[in-house]
Amino acid sequence: MFINHAATKKATGDIMSTDKEKIAIERLKTASDMSLATYGEPLIIAYSAGKDNGK
Repeated sequence: MFINHAATKKATGDIMSTDKEKIAIERLKTASDMSLATYGEPLIIAYSAGKDNGK
């Protein structure tokens, strides 16, 4: 997948935070499609915040 980062920049050259969010969401969607195509299973994303170490 190719993302045209130049198209997501403001005139000042900074990427707006909403554009970063959109790019991240599109990348996750692509990863999900790839997982389904490759493994036949959905992509699973987990966030533990480091609290799953039993302490």
